[in-house]
Amino acid sequence: EKDDTSFSFEKILPIWLAKIKTNAFSIANGETVAIGIGLYPAPAYYANHSCSPNVIQTFEYGAGKVPSLRLTKCCSAISIGDELCVSYIDVSLPRNLRQERLK
Repeated sequence: EKDDTSFSFEKILPIWLAKIKTNAFSIANGETVAIGIGLYPAPAYYANHSCSPNVIQTFEYGAGKVPSLRLTKCCSAISIGDELCVSYIDVSLPRNLRQERLK
């Protein structure tokens, strides 16, 4: 009989999949085509979602390197004390599709 506190792949997998779904960012190439996903510790701590973001995600590439996420491009004026917001989804989608994907 298994102990409820023992490691169980069936218990851990849904938790990790939820963490990835919640905290992963799409990695895009120079033409903004998604080429994968990345889990980065920093953005999740200080950037929330907005369909009108004031910061966009950019990536730094290098031969043989994993793309590193940078939040260096401002889309609108940001004042001291303003919250930094990125879009978790494609802002060019119609509103009803954005709302559905954010559920």
